[in-house]
Amino acid sequence: MNIRDIHIYGFGPFVDVKYSFDHDGIHVIYGKNEAGKSSLMAFIQAILFGFPKRNQKANRFVPKGGHTYGGNIRFSSSRYGDVTIERVKKSKAAGDVTVYLWDGTSGGEALLHQVLAGMEQGQFLGVYAFDAHGLQGVEEMGADELNRYVYDTSATGGVSLKEIEKGLTRKKEELFKPRGQNQTINRLLKSLDDIAQSEKQLTKQYEDYDTLVYKRMNHEERYEQLQEERRQLLEEERSLAKLEQLDPLIEQYDQYKSLKNETEDMDTFPENGLERLESVKERLLLLDVDLTEKKNEHERIENELANQKVTEEEEALKAKIETIREELGSYEAKKEQVNTFLNTLEDEIEKNQSLIRSLGDQVDEEQIDRIDIHTEDEQKYQSLKKDYEQAAYNLERLHEERQQCYDTLLTHERRIESLQQESLSEDRRQWLEAMVDFGENKDERIQELERKREQVAQKNQLNEKQSKSHKGFTYALVALAGVASFLSVWFFIQGQNGLALLFLVYSLVSFGGFSERRRSHQHKKMQIPEVNQEDHVRLRELEERLASFERLSYEDVKKQWDAEQQRVRMLEREEELYEDRCREYETINLRFERFETQMDTFHKQIIDWVKEKQLPVYEDLTVYDRVIQMVKTCQENKKSIERNKKQSESIGDELAQFEREVMHVLEKLNEPQDMSVRKALEKMYQFLHQYEEKKQTEVKLKERLNRLDEDIRLTKQKLKKWKQEQDVLFAEGKAEDEQQFRQLAKKWEQHRSVEEKLRTLKYEMERVYTDPQELEAASHSLRQGSIDFDKSKQKFQMRQKEIENKEREEMEAITECKQKIEALEKGKGEESLHGQRSLLETDLQEESKAWAVYLTAEHLLEKAKHIHERERQPLVIQKAQGYFEKMTNGRYTNVFVPIDEQRFVIERYDGVRFSPHELSRGTYEMLYLAVRFALIQSIHHDESWPVIIDDAFVNFDPNRRQNVWNMLQSFTDRQIFYFTCHPYVLEEGSWENQHDLQADFI
Repeated sequence: MNIRDIHIYGFGPFVDVKYSFDHDGIHVIYGKNEAGKSSLMAFIQAILFGFPKRNQKANRFVPKGGHTYGGNIRFSSSRYGDVTIERVKKSKAAGDVTVYLWDGTSGGEALLHQVLAGMEQGQFLGVYAFDAHGLQGVEEMGADELNRYVYDTSATGGVSLKEIEKGLTRKKEELFKPRGQNQTINRLLKSLDDIAQSEKQLTKQYEDYDTLVYKRMNHEERYEQLQEERRQLLEEERSLAKLEQLDPLIEQYDQYKSLKNETEDMDTFPENGLERLESVKERLLLLDVDLTEKKNEHERIENELANQKVTEEEEALKAKIETIREELGSYEAKKEQVNTFLNTLEDEIEKNQSLIRSLGDQVDEEQIDRIDIHTEDEQKYQSLKKDYEQAAYNLERLHEERQQCYDTLLTHERRIESLQQESLSEDRRQWLEAMVDFGENKDERIQELERKREQVAQKNQLNEKQSKSHKGFTYALVALAGVASFLSVWFFIQGQNGLALLFLVYSLVSFGGFSERRRSHQHKKMQIPEVNQEDHVRLRELEERLASFERLSYEDVKKQWDAEQQRVRMLEREEELYEDRCREYETINLRFERFETQMDTFHKQIIDWVKEKQLPVYEDLTVYDRVIQMVKTCQENKKSIERNKKQSESIGDELAQFEREVMHVLEKLNEPQDMSVRKALEKMYQFLHQYEEKKQTEVKLKERLNRLDEDIRLTKQKLKKWKQEQDVLFAEGKAEDEQQFRQLAKKWEQHRSVEEKLRTLKYEMERVYTDPQELEAASHSLRQGSIDFDKSKQKFQMRQKEIENKEREEMEAITECKQKIEALEKGKGEESLHGQRSLLETDLQEESKAWAVYLTAEHLLEKAKHIHERERQPLVIQKAQGYFEKMTNGRYTNVFVPIDEQRFVIERYDGVRFSPHELSRGTYEMLYLAVRFALIQSIHHDESWPVIIDDAFVNFDPNRRQNVWNMLQSFTDRQIFYFTCHPYVLEEGSWENQHDLQADFI
């Protein structure tokens, strides 16, 4: 039964994770600590056998975050094919399981038990799953225990057999021991004996009812006496406790009372007198030191002040420098002004020249001076310019208007041309009109068509009739004319000329009538076809229109006709608008010519004015505003240049006067006069700075002298005041000097402390005895003689215990008497004992059955062990011997169990034999591993269960570990999952199925 797929919904750290194991053989699963190896192994066990319960110690691996707890595993079974086992946590503690078979069948726990072929979790863990923890206690085992451990492993795969035996023995002994007392069955037997004794006593008690009543009354009376005695004892104990609490207080109170008597002569003393004295002494000392320091400081400052006094010459020089400093701003401003004037002059001259050059070669500076434009002249120019601009504006507007009109004409022309192109031909229009007319008068046209058809038919019939009658009449006339001609000839031959002439005339008339008849018939025949032709044309026209109307949609024809009519109306409207715009365009052209004439007139007037004022003539009249402004600007600039020249000369004289005054001051300062004004001012500022420092020092020194004088005066006053305060303090303390005052202060403090302690002790005593008389009596009692409180308390305790014991005995006796009396009165005592005995006998029967089951299980287990040792264990040991020899490279060649002994013996290649406890830990673990795999291979199941190993080979050296890898790879008939956190495992074996939890599965 091999694992193929694992899907974890939520288990420990895993959420919605899928794993696949498509191959058999060994699967090495590598992962660092906390990668999820233990969680994955626990998940496999949980899906197969259920989630751990809350009261179990095992980790339940409940996922965080509210994800579904559980998942599914798909197995490949030799018996059931593909089997999927799904388990999720719903209502059951172990989880709700669903098993899905390949044929669609599904079921629950019953089907799971059937698929697992009865495999239990304990058997699975004991045989098919093991780790290094199964060997952790090996080193601590003794020789016999270690041997037994390996022996049990060969039987069940682990220590479970030994634990089962211990458990059975423990359960059996919990129920019964031959000489036990606390076991369940022993206690039940003891209770039954007690009930038997009680039944015997109950029989005797019926005889002693009056005695029981009398005894109960005596016990109750003694119980009340004991309670009263106990209350008195408690009252005495409380009194003793108060005396014990009061005793140290009385002792202290008497001691402080005697101390107070020693200081009775001190009725008063200054409050905090000693502290006040210390404060006064400290103040006097500080004031004395401060006064000395201030006098020394006063003398030093007077000497310094004599050296820092300012002379009259320095005062005068300082006033002169102050004047220069006040005028320095004006000097700097004027100097800056001169520089500004000079720079401005250069800029204005250059600017003026630039303006003159910009006017062109026609104008020079002299011509600028000659130009004289007054306000009236400029106003005249502005009036002419305004008229010219208005005419130009009107002309521009007319030009735009004419252009708009011309654009409109072009638009109308294009629209007319477009509408003409879109219009239909005359034939098409007539055809549409006829079709619309036919559609609008369809019934009339159909009736007209029928009438035409009838008329044509009638005319054709008439024509045929006329042709037939004409032919008969013609033939008759010809026949008569021929007969008449024949008769005429015959009578002429006969010589009857009259008759011959008559018949000749008749023949001629007949031929004449024939000719006229024929001509008339020809004329009528010619007229009838013309009429028939018109009828036929009209008939064809109506038939064609009817055929076209039936072939076409009347709505489409009507839309085409309406669109054509709309185009015709639009074309007529556009032609009317086009005529209007043509007339408007001619009017605009006339106005445009008139404004052009006005503009030329104004232009000539402006040119005449420019020539009159000797201004240069330009083609562009718009520049004259700028030219006039530039001329006026040049003239104003020239005047400004003249003014600036005069001002700069005046300011230069003032600057020279200021510099002469500066040089004079330098002479007073004994400084060279060849330096600049800036450096001279720096020298003056240095003098002023020195003067100010000297002056400030003088002022500060005077101020400090004044403050010192005031401080010395105040310090003397304070010194005098504090000396008076000291004398007052001595007087209040009735002391003549400081030493006596200190002695009195110490005595007063002792007096105050004693009084405070006496008040505290008095308060505490009053808390113990609130009644003054009781307090006085208790105090007198304590002062009269000492009391041994410890001994008294011990007596009280002993007496109290004695009373409590007597009370308990009396209460028990009373209760016993009451119960006996009530039992005798109600008559139910015997029935109660019978009922208790029945219950105890039932419990004894149930517990005896349980003890028999454990005993039977113990015998059956022992019998099964003997059968296993006799029949199955030899095969396990034989296979274990082969595995152990391979893993140790042939060092240990034989493993066997001596006859009738439950222990292993290991034989080395040289014949030396060892017990398991004599092997090294690594070799012993190899023996354990060999026995486990021998047991796995010896168990015959319908399914080949996978083996799960959790890093169990950490104590093997590389060579022996390689032997183990080779042995594991030889098991090709089942899956083996080896979980490890050691990277060297991946390097030591060439694993076909190697997985990394952090890479392959995540």
